[in-house]
Amino acid sequence: MEFALYPFLILCLGLALNIITDLIRPWPARSYQLCLFSVVGAFLFQLLALIQGPTNVWAPIDRVLQFDTLSQGFSTLALFLAFLALGISRESFQEEGERAAEYYGLLLTATLGAILVAHAEELLTFFLSFELLSIPLYVLAGFRRYHRKSAEAGLKYFLFGASWVYGASGTTLYGQLENGFVQGHGQPLLFGMLLVVGAFAFKMSAAPFHMWAPDTYEGSPIPVAAFLSTVPKVAMIGASVRLFLAVSTQLSEELMLVLAALAILSIVMGNLVALTQREVTRLAAYSGVAQIGYLLIGISALVGLEGAGRHHLAQETLGSLFFYLLVYTITNMAFWIIVLTVGKARGSTELDAFNGLSQSAPYLSFALMISVFSLAGVPPLAGFIGKLYLFRAALYSQPLMALIGVIGSVISLYYYFNILRRCYFLSPPEHVKPLEIPGSTNVLLSLLLLFTVLGGLLPGLTKVCFYVAERMLLQ
Repeated sequence: MEFALYPFLILCLGLALNIITDLIRPWPARSYQLCLFSVVGAFLFQLLALIQGPTNVWAPIDRVLQFDTLSQGFSTLALFLAFLALGISRESFQEEGERAAEYYGLLLTATLGAILVAHAEELLTFFLSFELLSIPLYVLAGFRRYHRKSAEAGLKYFLFGASWVYGASGTTLYGQLENGFVQGHGQPLLFGMLLVVGAFAFKMSAAPFHMWAPDTYEGSPIPVAAFLSTVPKVAMIGASVRLFLAVSTQLSEELMLVLAALAILSIVMGNLVALTQREVTRLAAYSGVAQIGYLLIGISALVGLEGAGRHHLAQETLGSLFFYLLVYTITNMAFWIIVLTVGKARGSTELDAFNGLSQSAPYLSFALMISVFSLAGVPPLAGFIGKLYLFRAALYSQPLMALIGVIGSVISLYYYFNILRRCYFLSPPEHVKPLEIPGSTNVLLSLLLLFTVLGGLLPGLTKVCFYVAERMLLQ
């Protein structure tokens, strides 16, 4: 039995039922449950498709969507993160209850766009998937109040860049883009690819294309910010790995240098600006810029190694990249759950709201400590192991990048530990009541923290990621 198309069909069916049932009789609880079940069902079938391995579907679909281990691996992670974002959305803010069908319908649409981006095999399909992912996110980010949507510039970069790539190669299929070199159109192809890289950098909020992220994270409902900081990044990293590897034979050196420059800028700007933030959502945005920088180190090293034909080292680098992406997004989701809980209880997400948190919510403070330790790369947690593997993989082709990554991680300790200092060593605001944490939030947070701890102590999860990476590169 082929499971490859089931996730798409389930998400489409859930979206249609959500719209139809809301037209008949609006019911927020039903919209939430319907969308949650749709994402869970899509995730389970996507997991089965990943276990089943690469497959071919109906020929017209197979020409534009790739159902290999690379797309299935990144889609499985994106669907799991979408489930977590949906799980913390229920009754998180007033508008969610008032317009539940619209809110959950938009989240479902963005999730569908994310997995289509990861599966796209040619530029036009990627563009349509990119639109399907981006437009709902613009609406979701402004669901509570208006904000600037600077990320629209990423779409313009992609349109302009894709037109140059098509003009130089005569095709939109990733696997045939290098035809531009055979036809003597190497320079236009390179220029188009640079613009496409800029579009990807916008969506991943890599510096210097990150300007939209802090304002958007601060102005969005926190569940939307959690979704924005994880699901689109997983999809775009999966798409970038596929596209860049497709042209790595001819453009490996140029792409490696551009990606390395983006990584350096992201690590430096993200960490330094995060030091000055007093709003935790903005701090998380700049921290996310730095984290993308670490991931770009892995992508840059992967492009260089695959372009040089060092397949075994490329496999290790891709495994390290996939493992760190898994660790970062799950730990980041735990961090956003804590921010959501504190924000609801204390009416603010500024740093002062975390003062004395250990006195009113000891378990929440402990969960925060584990999360920020992992994000900072403190041993023996999963974040440390992920960075260790990622920087070690970069040593083969870019030792300077590994050093910059280590320095950036050291800088990040200051602002992460500043949050913990407020939790454990400062007095809480006056008249603060003990935080009441819902049981479902406690369970979800505990599972994420268990992964963060065991991911660093047990080597089995890392081996699974390396095995998946081997299957990705063998296709």
